[in-house]
Order: sequence, then structure tokens, then C-alpha cells
Amino acid sequence: MWFVTDGGFVVTLLGVALMLAGVGLCLSNMHEWLGASMASGILASGLLVLSVLTASAHWYTMTTNPGTVPKYVHVLSTPASDDTDAEHVPLHDEDTTLHCDICDAARPRCVTHCDSCQGCITMMDHHCPWVNNCVGIGNLKNFVLLLIYLFLTCAYMGSMTVAQIASCPETCGLDDGKQPGKAGVAVMAVAFIFGALAAIMLILEVFSIHYDERIKWIVQKTQDRRVKRATLTQKLGVLFGSQTFRWHWLLPGRDVHRHRSSTDMDIILGYRPLFHES
Repeated sequence: MWFVTDGGFVVTLLGVALMLAGVGLCLSNMHEWLGASMASGILASGLLVLSVLTASAHWYTMTTNPGTVPKYVHVLSTPASDDTDAEHVPLHDEDTTLHCDICDAARPRCVTHCDSCQGCITMMDHHCPWVNNCVGIGNLKNFVLLLIYLFLTCAYMGSMTVAQIASCPETCGLDDGKQPGKAGVAVMAVAFIFGALAAIMLILEVFSIHYDERIKWIVQKTQDRRVKRATLTQKLGVLFGSQTFRWHWLLPGRDVHRHRSSTDMDIILGYRPLFHES
């Protein structure tokens, strides 16, 4: 299991603790509001399902190898007829490799060295302190799911708090002596901060994926060379492990690309390991 044990883990624990506190307070507020009723059970179940999906996506993003390049690899190149800009597609006959001075090894140009992860990461998006891991080809699907489910969880908590206040305006509110009171303030604060952060990052991530020239190039090579304008679904398929939408897209997990052919993986990674590392 991949796990980075640097100081950034403190930030990860802080984020997890705040979300757990927010979910716990929201469940408590719902119980105070609706009691042990069927409605309370249904609403609480919905929040728990979203929370489990969010926690799972966070765990798999944090503990999945983001795409670390092995020490010894054979860097692959594209055919000379490929007219795609080498700046965006780092597999080109004119400039096939780069050399990472830190790893002291040849690398395809689609990798970036991360000091925190102590390695070169394929199609590295960024190093995220909230998961204490890089986000790359190996776990980008889980990161996108994390943003989606985190936003939905926060929206759910905020909606339940607003609904509670609106259902009994005379006795319910955020003031002392009312329900949900200060607990409602805490839930709304957590929901707003994390929900807004997730929404902004999700928009930026989708924008980045949609306009990524390398992902478009991968779609052309693995699906249809005639594709001129790859759809967002096709581009997400590069990261989510299949060419078209499948039910497993909605579930966090490890080994996202396990069903791909070795040829497709060569195209996506840009290299082939020379030795199988244990």
C-alpha cells in the first residue's frame, strides 16, 4: 500500500477530523429534530452513504500509488508522422526523453518529480496536502470522486440544517437555546468551507482534464485516431479505466487501469518497465 509519511499528514488528519465532526453534529441535529422516526432514519442513511463514499475516495487517493515511475524504464516514442505538439505530448521522436537528476534516470516528458513522494509521477496533477499524496494517473479518478462526494456531502449537511430551521422558525434557529443552535453554526461552517473548496477544485479539475492535450492524444491513440474533438466522457475514460461510462466509475478503488491492455498502458504511461520491481 502506498503511503507518504511526511509532515503533511497533519493537514490530512485536520481535514478528516473537521469533516467527521461536521457529519456527527449533523446526525445529532437530525435526531433532535425528527427523533427516532422513519424520516430521520432515511435522511441519516443518505448522509452516511455519502460520507462513506467520501471517506473511501479520500482513503484510496491517499494510499494509492499516484503513478510513480520505476527506476529503470524504456521510454517509448510516437511515430514520426505524429504532428501533435511535443510540448503537450511528451512522446516525440525529436525529444523522446528527459533526465531526472534527482532519480538519475531517463524519463518520458509526461512525468514530474515530486520531492514529497520522492519520485517521478506520471501525468502529475499536483501534490495535495489534504490527501498527503500526489495526484497522478494512478489516483486521479479517486481524487475527482473525492471532490464530487465531498461537495454532495457538504450540500446535504447544509440543506438539512436549513430545512430544520425552516420547519419550525419560532423554536429553531442558530441562536443559543434553539435547535440546532451553535451545533448548526458549526455544521454550516464546515459545509460551506469544504463544500466551496471542493466545488472550486472540481471545476478547475474538469477544466484541466477537458483541455489537456495529452489526454486528447491518448484518446486518439487508444480509441479512434480519427477523433478531432474528444468528448469529456472520453477524456475522463482515460483516467477512470474504461473508454465509456461504466458503473465502476462511481466507486472509489485501487488498480483503476487493471482492465486495460498492455498496449494501452504503454501509450498512457509513455514507458515500459525494464524490470519488475518487488
